This record gives sequence, structure tokens and C-alpha cells, in this order.
Amino acid sequence: MKNGGIKMKRTLTLLLTAIMILVIFVGCAQTSNDAPADPNNATPETSSIDSAESSDEFLLGVSFPFLNDPYFVIMRDTFVREADARGWTLTESDAASDPAKQANAIDNMISAGCDAIVICAVDSEAIVPSIKNCNDAGIPVFTIDVKCSTTENERVEFHIETNNYQGGQIVGEWLVDYLGGEGKIAIGNYPQIECCRMRYDGFVDALEGSNIEIVAEQRGCSVDEGMKIGEAWAASIAKDIDAVYCTDDNTAYGIMTAFLNNDIEDVVFCAVDGQQMSQQAMIDGKPFGCSGAQRPRLMAELEMEAIDRYLEGGTLPEIVQIPVVNITPENAASIDIPGNTGYPPFSIDWSQYD
Repeated sequence: MKNGGIKMKRTLTLLLTAIMILVIFVGCAQTSNDAPADPNNATPETSSIDSAESSDEFLLGVSFPFLNDPYFVIMRDTFVREADARGWTLTESDAASDPAKQANAIDNMISAGCDAIVICAVDSEAIVPSIKNCNDAGIPVFTIDVKCSTTENERVEFHIETNNYQGGQIVGEWLVDYLGGEGKIAIGNYPQIECCRMRYDGFVDALEGSNIEIVAEQRGCSVDEGMKIGEAWAASIAKDIDAVYCTDDNTAYGIMTAFLNNDIEDVVFCAVDGQQMSQQAMIDGKPFGCSGAQRPRLMAELEMEAIDRYLEGGTLPEIVQIPVVNITPENAASIDIPGNTGYPPFSIDWSQYD
């Protein structure tokens, strides 16, 4: 009797459950078929349309090597402004000079579904697998400032950079003239990236035929590294050299600061970059004699023009180089680096590629 009662209760429970499910199913079917088509109702279908419309917004990823530098801050601010003017959404990353961190950030941009990715590499060679990952995901890659060591297996739609060889060359010519064709110099270099290798080559080639001797070379690519190099050189070779050339302003500025801290004031400094701190050093009468100026705002503006052209189906050149202009104490006060004024005009005639 006890077991029979339990079985009866189970039967009634199952029957009631079946009836409830049937009622819910019928009610849902009536709601789906009979509800009026009110466009103001937030139905699931309307929500999915809104979601699709949001996904149609153009998402641009920009990967920077580091952002603790006014040069890249100008570049970043330009990308933000230009993306906003186009109604695009922009996501950015700061690699903090770490190739692995940059690779991880680009993977995240791929996962986020970026429609295009701009890369300024920490390392010309280490970045290549990330470019391949973008290619495999069908995301066009545009590079800026640092040319990457790609092969026929990786594709970059467009690259814009400073004419780095020419930059090193004109700074070298300035130094030969400044020293009267003879003297001893030291060099701070950063051979991990292509642009600095080209600046080095252009500079060294400009010294040919002169009696200028390179007595020391050291790797460096930041103000802090420059300070360390400068302290070491101040205690060793500073008394024997006439000038220091660096492939970036940061290192040169750091070495100069260390020299001045050690009361060494008769060594002149030159570099390729066109940074505001170097410009200000010239204005203040410090021994920063020449900086071959890059133009980060113009570079970012032209990169965005290239992306526009790509989206319109236009043909792009493989590479565009912006010529370098020397900033010296004579013209430093007349150049607005963030505003990109005071330089000779430069633009791309896109029609020549039609």
C-alpha cells in the first residue's frame, strides 16, 4: 500500500508537469504569432539587429612600441583624432618595449575582430609572426615608422616611414661641416630595428672622405640608457671626443645630460628624431647641435589616408618615405613639432598609383 501510494503520487506529478509544459508552449506560440509588429518594442529580433549594426562600425587597432615618449604620443593622438573624424572605433596598445607583450596585444586585436591593424614594431624581426597571424585572420596590416623584416609569406598593405638613411646622412653632413672635417666621435646605436640601422648607415656614409674617427659605439634607445652610457663615457672617453651621434634623440639627450652633470660642456650632440626635448635644449643653449626631424603627426595622417584608399579599393604603393629636415639652433624656435608646422610641405599624390 505504501509503494502503491508513492507510484500514484509520481504518476500525478508527471501528469501535472506535462500539462504545465503544454500550456507554456501554447502560450509562447500564441505570443510569437499574434503579437503586433511594434517597432518600439525591444524584441529579441530588434536586439540582434542593433547588435549587427554595432558590429558594422569600423574597428581599427594600433600597436605602439611604447608610449612614454612624446614622439609616439603625438602619433597616438593623431590616430585618435583621425579615427574619430571618420566615425571609427580605435583600440590601442602600448608594448612597453617588449616584443612578447606586443605580440600578445596584437593577438587580442585579432580576437576582438579588428578590421585593420596598424603596427609600429618593437623589433623588426620579432613582429613577423604577428603579421602572419593577422594575414591568416584576413585582417589587413599597415605598418608605420619601423619597417618589418617580412618575407614573401607575410603581407603588409602599406608602410610609411621617415627616410631614415637620408636622415642619418644629412645629420652626418652637418657634423662634418661643424667639425671642419676632422675629430673624434662616439656613437649610440640601436641595431634591433631597421630604421636605426638605416640612420647609422646614412651617417657613417656621410663621414667618408673626412678625417672623423669613430672611437666608441654603444647600444642605447632611451634617455635612461643614454644616462648610463653617458656616465660611463664621462669617466673614460669624454675628454678625447668632440661629438656624439645617436640613432635616436632619447639616447643622445641622456648622454648629454650625464655629460653636463659631470661638467663636460665641450662635446656637441646630434641625432635623428626631431624630439621636442632636443629642440628645447637647442633653444636653451645646451650642446645639442642638430636633430634630423621625423614628423609623427604627418606620418599618422598619411597612414590613415592609405587605409581610406585601401577600403575604397585603390592601389597602394609598397612604401612611402618622408624626407628628414634638420632642426638646429638656428631654426629650432620656428618649428612646431606637435602641430607639424615650420617644415617643408609634403603630401602623397595618390592619383599616380591609379
